[in-house]
Amino acid sequence: MIRPTFEEFEQLADQGNLIPVYRELPADLETPVSVFLKLRSNEPAFLLESVERGEQVGRYSFLAANPQRRLTAYDDHVVVQNNGDAEMRQLAHDQDPLSFVEAHLK
Repeated sequence: MIRPTFEEFEQLADQGNLIPVYRELPADLETPVSVFLKLRSNEPAFLLESVERGEQVGRYSFLAANPQRRLTAYDDHVVVQNNGDAEMRQLAHDQDPLSFVEAHLK
């Protein structure tokens, strides 16, 4: 089942323009890595897992491929790519790149 439903999506769209859409799949025969390898093709992709320290299995896995927007952090700048257009943004001295990402998502 795809989440949110279309009706929920419409309600969320009234509150903002960044709405995650996802589908839960039974994964009895798959691992997060095997699914990631099937999805990624040649496009940029990522796999994030919520493995706790010392554990073998995580509670959640997040996969995404072919993003609309991509942020790449370097030592002193971040490159923002949006549908093929790239823009370089300078980071403030000792600025944490994740704070830039957080501000960019708001």
